Amino acid sequence: MKERLSQLTMREYIELMCGDDSILLEGENNVTPQQLSIIKRNIIFEYKQIADPPGMMSYLSDEDNKKKTTIEVLLFQMCDTLIRMKAFDESRDILNSYGLRTATMSENKLRETVKSRLNRALSMQKREISKNDEDSENLSPDDMRKVFDKQTTHLMTYFKFQINVSEIGATIYANMVSQYTREIKGKMALLKK
Repeated sequence: MKERLSQLTMREYIELMCGDDSILLEGENNVTPQQLSIIKRNIIFEYKQIADPPGMMSYLSDEDNKKKTTIEVLLFQMCDTLIRMKAFDESRDILNSYGLRTATMSENKLRETVKSRLNRALSMQKREISKNDEDSENLSPDDMRKVFDKQTTHLMTYFKFQINVSEIGATIYANMVSQYTREIKGKMALLKK
């Protein structure tokens, strides 16, 4: 079973990105879909960490924001339900733990505050969902292959040698992408001066 990026050729990695998880199995049949999904996620994470460290940090930050938004939605929905049940003290306790000072708020002010915060959290959640719909992870397999073909063409043009994705290791390819990106950004910074 292949569990690391270094065990894959770039062609295998591309096929993995296109949804062919059998690339990882090497004849093993006793792997659960959950285990396979975790291994695939880790390999993709490893590639992105090498190829685009700043992009990876941005991705992690986005994931963190999504989780925070989800927690806020749940928290304010729970407080809204408590207020509708006339459990104002319980709602105040929760909001105080969250960091809002609610001890002096009237019941109406508490209700308005929770509704306002809930609407804001739901709005943020919608924005996060629409942003995810634009991500490259939603590409069809053919479009994903085209993205990698275009990237390989750029690398071959820049480094001035042929790249056979069936033979080159995925880790080496990821490092080439990283180097290419760093050098292009450096050249662009020089042009701006």
